[in-house]
Amino acid sequence: MVYIKSREARELFTSASKIDMIDLATSQGIVFLPVDHDPFAGPEIIRIAPSTESQKEIWASCMIGGDDANRAYNESITLHFKGGLDKPAFERALEKLIERNDSLRTAFCADGRQLCVFDKQPLDFYYKDLSEILNPVEERIVQKYIKDDALFVFSLTDGPLLKTGLFKINTNEYKFVLTTHHIICDGWSIGILLQELSNLYSSCIQNLPVQLPAAPLFSEYAFEHQEFIKSGDYQTQEEFWLKNLKHDTPVVSLPTDFDRPLLRSYKSGRLDYPVDQELISQLKKIGVENGCSLVITLTAAFELFLQRLTGQEDLILGLPAADQSASGNLRLIGHCVNLLPLRSKPKPGHTFSEFLKERRAFMFDAYENQQVTFGSLLKKFTIPRDTSRVPLIPVVFNIDMGLTDGVNFSGLDFKFFNNSREYESFELFVNATGSEESFILEWSYNTQLFKPESVNRMMAGFTTVLKTLVANSNVLLHDVLLIDKNELLAGVHQRNETEVIYPQTKCLIQLIEETAAANADKLALVYADDEITFAELNQKANQLARFLLEKDIKVGDVIGLAVERSPEMIVALLAILKTGATFVPLDAELPQERINFMLADVSARITITSKKHLDKFSSQAIEVIIEDALSESKNQLNTNPNVSISTTDIAYIIYTSGSTGKPKGVLIEQRSILNYIQSSINAYSSPEQQYAGSFIHLALSFDASLTAVFVPLIIGKSIVISAKPALEVFDDENLIKFAPFDFIKLTPAQLLLLKNSKNAKAPFAARKLVVGGEALLKRHIDFLIELQADVEIINEYGPTEASVGCVSYVFNIHDDFKYSSSGISIGKPMPNVRIYILDKFLNPVPDDTEGEIYIGGVQVAKGYLNRPELNTKKFVSNPFNESEILYRTGDLAKYAEDGNIAYLGRIDDQFKIRGYRIEPGEIEQLLLKQ
Repeated sequence: MVYIKSREARELFTSASKIDMIDLATSQGIVFLPVDHDPFAGPEIIRIAPSTESQKEIWASCMIGGDDANRAYNESITLHFKGGLDKPAFERALEKLIERNDSLRTAFCADGRQLCVFDKQPLDFYYKDLSEILNPVEERIVQKYIKDDALFVFSLTDGPLLKTGLFKINTNEYKFVLTTHHIICDGWSIGILLQELSNLYSSCIQNLPVQLPAAPLFSEYAFEHQEFIKSGDYQTQEEFWLKNLKHDTPVVSLPTDFDRPLLRSYKSGRLDYPVDQELISQLKKIGVENGCSLVITLTAAFELFLQRLTGQEDLILGLPAADQSASGNLRLIGHCVNLLPLRSKPKPGHTFSEFLKERRAFMFDAYENQQVTFGSLLKKFTIPRDTSRVPLIPVVFNIDMGLTDGVNFSGLDFKFFNNSREYESFELFVNATGSEESFILEWSYNTQLFKPESVNRMMAGFTTVLKTLVANSNVLLHDVLLIDKNELLAGVHQRNETEVIYPQTKCLIQLIEETAAANADKLALVYADDEITFAELNQKANQLARFLLEKDIKVGDVIGLAVERSPEMIVALLAILKTGATFVPLDAELPQERINFMLADVSARITITSKKHLDKFSSQAIEVIIEDALSESKNQLNTNPNVSISTTDIAYIIYTSGSTGKPKGVLIEQRSILNYIQSSINAYSSPEQQYAGSFIHLALSFDASLTAVFVPLIIGKSIVISAKPALEVFDDENLIKFAPFDFIKLTPAQLLLLKNSKNAKAPFAARKLVVGGEALLKRHIDFLIELQADVEIINEYGPTEASVGCVSYVFNIHDDFKYSSSGISIGKPMPNVRIYILDKFLNPVPDDTEGEIYIGGVQVAKGYLNRPELNTKKFVSNPFNESEILYRTGDLAKYAEDGNIAYLGRIDDQFKIRGYRIEPGEIEQLLLKQ
């Protein structure tokens, strides 16, 4: 609300008519509101002016964000004086400073649209003599005052918006603290304010006339600003920014330590780092060589650092620019700063020198168009608002060099300190202050997003960037890293020391045959009321295998397998493996066109299916009905057929979704699946023989089911196959009858089926739940925590191209396990698997930095069937070991300090449904056919 306190207003209120009062209000753009106290108490208003656009934006931020947002605009400095300071003279100098500059005597109306300049503003001056108090107590008192100032909430309507404190440490040492609200005093103004204060103080103690020109009035600047935003020049400047920002406006996503709160907070911390003088000198030299100032050079270097930190090439960095220089009001104290949204997107293959020259040209243009406020630009954009984020510019890089230039207090030496805020408007605000001789980077950070340790790493990363550029300004941009490359590579190799020696002379089926011989009478399969021993299972598989061999099946031939969950499915699977053929799991529920494509793509000789799916698989291959084949093969020998199988033969082909609308077949070698199964045996099975092995409820076309099939069969434990429909699999009575199981393999979505099972004991049926196929979130397992189930969770990550699973994180639900909004940690590489998290240039990324997962090691697929171009794109040479191929997953992740990996989502728009990978392109192709 606006209070008219001038003498003229008082006379008007006592003598004028209502019409006169309304006319006055209208002429000054003022709305009168009822008040509950004397509006004439306090200093008189001598001038009313329109608030500038940037002041309105600060006002709105304070109103919307409350006290914390208000505190985020507190600007505070400390001057540490050495010498005999004259307290009365210093106090008079402060009073004259306020008298000279109308912005320091300003408050705002209730809606923030006008500023009110008072004729006088009482000096808020606190003084304390600490000379009798010993250090460190006196230092704690001063620091508490500084912190209290940082927490102080200025009243924007009542003022004053400036407060001061002076502490006498001893007769020759004083500390002065000045705190003001950013809405009346920007960084540029602090330098002018100190120059004037030192001049006024020196004049007072020397009894000399003040040697200062008349101070420019901020209220006049405000009127000029109001006229400027109506001008064509303003429209031209606005168009410059809109053109630069309007296409595919990037969202800068910093890697955070904590999940973002739904409503962004302002609580902040600050860490200060001195920068080596020689490093700054060399950066300045690079700038001169490329026609750039130190400001442009540092800003470009920080942009490059930010690109490495976020993994984003296209980003926006905020750079404050003082309008005092653009408007010619060089000695104006007030809020004149505008936040420039600098967008940078370096060209591929450029050097830093080339990038620097590009940034110089752009920043010259930016400075020429700096008089448009950030808030006014935001209004022009239709970018979605996210209450958890700072819109458009979460990171600001500011340079406040030379704030004490021209500051000279007669008879006093001093040191300048920029006090830290307790609250900050941005996620990250980096301020370069001091001089080339004493250069400091102040990192203010949101404490609800970042730990101090992460900020330390950021500063170390920025320093590495600067040193790299100084060493060679013509370095290719993609060779600029946040950590020394040798150090990064050492970490990469250390984390990939996963070698475990497994026997590689036998294939899966040979191990199963040995187990069957050693455990002939033990129960191997359970399905409803049917029970099959290992001997019976192996004999049936042998007979069916000989039946297939008589049909001229040879090693390397492809056989489709389309039998639903049943003992017959397991028999057929083992029989195919015994022939040395490659099995292709097929789902009868798939569209006929997709089935036909897959059978044609693999050139399947035979497809084994059941009577209920008669003729569904006959178009491209010989159809073998499992019921008939088992009956016909009863006369075959039941001994193991003698077929020579190599560990490099293709064990199976599983199809995943394809972006072109056609699924792609993944070729998995015997040795690859064998390594995974051997790792799973060690991780998931128990030596306790009374436990059942696994519970199969997944379709064979989902490769996660292979874990549940092969692990028990190799270690001699039973498999229970659910006889229930897909949505009722955990209602199967055998789940409880044969519990506890070593493990149950399932997707996060299927945990809901476990939770809602009619079997109350279903969640307790297994010692371990192996979860994979999609991101595991904490909410998926909350019900297990509530039930206090004594169960171990293995969060297993692995694309089909890496043989089921290649990374795992083991935890008990009672543990303090690692999770975030993107999911529970996926852990560390499994044996003989190597994981690399790389940027787009195949450089390793530092810890807590987002990159793409590349997988190496024995489990990597041989490639895609009949897709040479895609193989070239997805299976790439390992830059750290040319003899190895890496699979490029398209998955984003980051390494935590402890070596665990956090999964962050997809690079592309691929998604998963119940663990199955789906390419939107495939859906699009199907829709186009409708």
